[in-house]
Amino acid sequence: MKEEAKRRIKLGCAAAGALVAALLIATCPIPGLSYQATAVLGILIMAIVWWITGVLPEFVTAVVMAVLFVVVAGISVGATFSTFASSTWWLLLSAFTLGVGMKTSGLMRRIALAIVRKFPRTFRCQVIAQLVTGTVLGPLIPSLAVKGAMLAPLAMSIGDELGYERQGKRATGLFAAMLVGIRTVAPTIVSASVTGYALMATLPADVQEQFNMASWFVAALPWLVVVLALNYFLIMGMYGRGEKAGSGSETVGAPGNVQSLNQSSLRCGTRFVGTAECADSKQGEAPGTVGAPGNAQSLEQS
Repeated sequence: MKEEAKRRIKLGCAAAGALVAALLIATCPIPGLSYQATAVLGILIMAIVWWITGVLPEFVTAVVMAVLFVVVAGISVGATFSTFASSTWWLLLSAFTLGVGMKTSGLMRRIALAIVRKFPRTFRCQVIAQLVTGTVLGPLIPSLAVKGAMLAPLAMSIGDELGYERQGKRATGLFAAMLVGIRTVAPTIVSASVTGYALMATLPADVQEQFNMASWFVAALPWLVVVLALNYFLIMGMYGRGEKAGSGSETVGAPGNVQSLNQSSLRCGTRFVGTAECADSKQGEAPGTVGAPGNAQSLEQS
């Protein structure tokens, strides 16, 4: 029943978006706009409605919008799809391809773990660790969603190891620090997000020529330092008080112990990783093997 209701809602949203576009085009021209401009506006509104409600996959909606620009609004094929032949498009495609490779290989996760383990296992220091991790890894992948998907589980795992209640104040603080880290660096380093390229594109051509990636970062560095500092104090003020670590914090490796991330790490292959990651890497071992899935004593025996 729920799936049927969702399907009907999506169909209703699809029809509503198309109806708005049709009404705009039928009542053309809007004062001050040509037929072509009004048609583009109507098609864009329809696409936005479809994107928000998830009527179709995002890329399918984008293709439908581009085709309607050509068929309904009368824009030439060359003008509609010219961006896909530009140097910016190929630069972004290469950057996203590199990001997918880093995610698939686990390189970004290993870098993040290496940074986090350099900080003491206290809330204050782990907030700083999350801010530093997001800032350092920001330039490597130009997608905030990809970086968030990779670093959010790490932030939650750290909260679990320190004994913080899921969705509690301190666990939320660690998540906020992770999010601030990856988002704040976005306009500071051009390659950290599409935002950087968009900001540079808004500048006049003669101003753009004055900047490269290094000079852009130097110019934005004071802003980055101030915003990171303000966010740190805000997170500490909002989430750094009023919640204690979980019980049993005196036990080695127990949640709440400041040495838990170090002492509960397992030897897995040729490097030290957390218990959850090590368990994932042992998928496929026969039950009964030390640390294998299905063994009730696997973590204790490991």
